[in-house]
Amino acid sequence: MLRIAATGILLFFANSAGAQNDAPPTEFEVASIKPFVRPTPGAGRAMVFGGRRGGPGNGDPGQINWNGATVKNMIMTAYGVKNYQVSGPSWLDEDRYTIAAKVPAGATKEQVPLMWQNLLADRFGLKVHRETREIPIYEVTVAKNGPKLKESDPEPPPPKVAPDGPPPPPLGRLKMDADGCPEFPGGRGGTSMMMMPGRFRMCAKDMTIANLAQMLTNQLSRPVIDKTGLTGKYDFKLEFEPEGQAAMMMGPGGRGGIASAAQSGPPAEGGAPGPGMNTEPAPPITEAFQKQLGLKMEARKAPADIVVVEKIERSPVDN
Repeated sequence: MLRIAATGILLFFANSAGAQNDAPPTEFEVASIKPFVRPTPGAGRAMVFGGRRGGPGNGDPGQINWNGATVKNMIMTAYGVKNYQVSGPSWLDEDRYTIAAKVPAGATKEQVPLMWQNLLADRFGLKVHRETREIPIYEVTVAKNGPKLKESDPEPPPPKVAPDGPPPPPLGRLKMDADGCPEFPGGRGGTSMMMMPGRFRMCAKDMTIANLAQMLTNQLSRPVIDKTGLTGKYDFKLEFEPEGQAAMMMGPGGRGGIASAAQSGPPAEGGAPGPGMNTEPAPPITEAFQKQLGLKMEARKAPADIVVVEKIERSPVDN
């Protein structure tokens, strides 16, 4: 009887150990958080942040690298929210870091947000809670006189390449047209966004209004709701006075340059604005939508789920 009981106890602990080993990972194996080194002032171009790369579901699933991440960026990733859904001190948008995190083998994309939550709690002492608040939004409708949008030409098919033939030549650097917008090669679609002192310029080719609303939601730090009913693709240029996240990206002193770009090809030649540069003050975005696109943008309020920062340390603990 004693031997059977002892064996039973041994088996119980063995099964418990196996269950613990099968538990899903909740933390990065190793994570380095270092202050982001900003470019030297007067270097000729505004800072360009590389964004987050790697992790499960990407080409390098075991490693996440993030250059120029703010603490708010990390909170957004950890809790699956947008910029406008985070409430906390203003420096959450100011301090930037270079992050390298090793993901446990076999971890899934769905498990990574919890790892970010634990990293923020361990290094920054972050504590949050969720609540519903009324927040400012923009609603976009068609203006009284109709849209001022040029419908995009059908995008040409990609060039055919024989299976045993040479690969297509690499794309050259984009050139600027008379309006100061990149000329996307081969008639393909794309979008570029540029920062200049007191001015945000967006050049789009083959873009839907729904995609425009989604992109501006990220730049303006508030939801932009498309209620135009327009379903086509359009080519347009939009210039307005920066606000929200777009204004924050200007950095100290309001220096300009290329702030970010999502385009079909390398960046345009030269970091400084050239052709098409408008020296007059840029209009507010609501006025720009009306005059430049023939769309009406109205400020309203709507309820939203908000992550509220209760406690956080500005300086992370040592790696």
